[in-house]
Amino acid sequence: VWLCSITTAYSWDSVFDEADKRCKWAAMDEFDKLDHIEICPKGMDLTNKIAKRIRWRSSYKSIHSSLPKLILGRQKDISIHGPISRSQFLGFLGINFRVEALQQNCTEEQGEWLRNDGYWQLVGDGEAPFWEGPDDKTPIGMGTLYMAMAIVNKKQGVSAPFQ
Repeated sequence: VWLCSITTAYSWDSVFDEADKRCKWAAMDEFDKLDHIEICPKGMDLTNKIAKRIRWRSSYKSIHSSLPKLILGRQKDISIHGPISRSQFLGFLGINFRVEALQQNCTEEQGEWLRNDGYWQLVGDGEAPFWEGPDDKTPIGMGTLYMAMAIVNKKQGVSAPFQ
């Protein structure tokens, strides 16, 4: 979900086309449950520009060292924070509390899956050490595989996860 107001620089057709592209993953019954989708065309443009510039680079090390120049250019009012691991980021966002809340309204089997498999896949590192099922079903944690960063206006300060 992309959050922001829709500017008049974009036609409604292009907004709907972009929303359609970004929601291909959803099944029709999921669309029936939606009452709105918020998107940010300017944010999508910026993300695409950053992705193209990063794709041009060949390694993470060169991306990380040159990312501020790639994104900031001459803009002095923007600051970049991170990267931090997905595990750290989700921890700051309260994933532990979210898992506990979800477990209040699910079956025992769903709660066990959520706690052991789903949670580990999001924040764990490598194979789950507690797994008792078949080897080919061992949850693989990706908490350190993906990184998060923040691009913010300097006047807003540093976001809590990145302090």
